[in-house]
Amino acid sequence: MNGTSSDDGVKRIYPDGIIAKGNMVPNIGGGLRGPAYFDVVVQLREHEGIDVQLRVTLTEGKYEVTRVTLACSGDEVLTTEYLRLIPLRTIVRATVGRALLKMNAVEAFGIKDGQLSSESKLAHVAFTYRLARALGEAPTKAVMDAQGISRSTASRLVAAARDAGLLRPDESGQAGGARSRLEE
Repeated sequence: MNGTSSDDGVKRIYPDGIIAKGNMVPNIGGGLRGPAYFDVVVQLREHEGIDVQLRVTLTEGKYEVTRVTLACSGDEVLTTEYLRLIPLRTIVRATVGRALLKMNAVEAFGIKDGQLSSESKLAHVAFTYRLARALGEAPTKAVMDAQGISRSTASRLVAAARDAGLLRPDESGQAGGARSRLEE
């Protein structure tokens, strides 16, 4: 199958890798909206003959992988080593994360030509923080990466967003899981 490759090591076969979505949930947590589930199909660069199909379901405010199906074509065979190397978190970030960003960011923050207006910066920090929590990632690090700033500056912006009432006190982050081998 043909698709688009990116620098994250995930080849999206369909636009953004998403082939189906569940019914829209108006508030998945923190004012974000998104579908009840995503069905995703991707290939990894080193195994382009194997389609990785995922069902990523909204569970208690986080998108979690609830089903994995692998389909081989050509000469590829499935091995236990291949199964251990599937970077689920990277695939979810590259597909579901991008889809949620598109569904929420443009209309919520008036992003134009990739730039935020100054009055929307704290709102974008709060949005990035919530999106990272929904994907099970470290939220302050997500703010740091999205803004291209240091950890201390990201922490100050998160605190400022909390002080401005854009993040509730109970919306605290947690560190993400182990890094994917594709993120090194």
